[in-house]
Amino acid sequence: MLCDSITHYCLGFYSYRGAKSQEDKTEIARHGLGYCVVQKLLRLGSYLNKAYHIFVDNFFMSVPLVKSLYKLCTYITGTLRKNRKYLPEQFRKKFGIGERMYCKSGPVLACVYGEKKSQHTPVLLLSSKVGAGDIEVQVQNKNKTVKKPEIIHQYNQYMGGIDTSDMMLYAYLDERRTLRYWKKVAFNIMLRMVLNSYILYKEHNKGRKFVSRYVYTVMIMEALSDEWLQERNAIDDPRGAPGMRKLPEKKESRCCACTSQGRKRGSRTVGNGCNKGLHGECFPKHKC
Repeated sequence: MLCDSITHYCLGFYSYRGAKSQEDKTEIARHGLGYCVVQKLLRLGSYLNKAYHIFVDNFFMSVPLVKSLYKLCTYITGTLRKNRKYLPEQFRKKFGIGERMYCKSGPVLACVYGEKKSQHTPVLLLSSKVGAGDIEVQVQNKNKTVKKPEIIHQYNQYMGGIDTSDMMLYAYLDERRTLRYWKKVAFNIMLRMVLNSYILYKEHNKGRKFVSRYVYTVMIMEALSDEWLQERNAIDDPRGAPGMRKLPEKKESRCCACTSQGRKRGSRTVGNGCNKGLHGECFPKHKC
């Protein structure tokens, strides 16, 4: 998935179902899956050759990816696993707390930094955008500043777009276990569309009062249900058909359209003209 780092707007995503064509298999075998995923996501939205700065984690990052994107006028910063190819030997030694080392080759800047005692291995990053230098950073909940490599600071500042987007999504996504996996994908897409629309709504109402995301979501649900109920319970139809009405007291009548197709399903609505049971979705198929 590709997200905006500041607004957390989902720019694009796709479900990986394995390499289908021989071309995909060859490219994955040559460059690795992470390389191919990043390239495909950027091509899906036509984000290449526009000087965008991409942030990725160590699953996707590699030296060939940095060089390839740089040729396409796209910058990238991300963490790197120590077992990746093309790393200098001096990066494999032990680093003390606060110790750092830089190495540059063409457009690729590599940085290794011993950040915390709790980390057994130092942090390793690559970038084609950030320079080799330190920046003063305010320590959270403390009245002091510390010097950190700028590449570390930028990564920490802009890397959380996808995690935050997922966190916002799952606050209102009621996923249930199902053997039909496409249902989970479909509901995920629908809820992500709602989340994206709310982000746009907030952006267009900056400086003005706007409703909470919960109220916004309820308003969408109510608008969709009202539209559906109006269609089902319409008195008159644009085609001149009599329309439909609801049966009282939860009574049901067998749908005449479904029955004609070999299905027997009860309906709480009937056609005004024929007084026969009729579902809302069956309404266009039946004439009273």
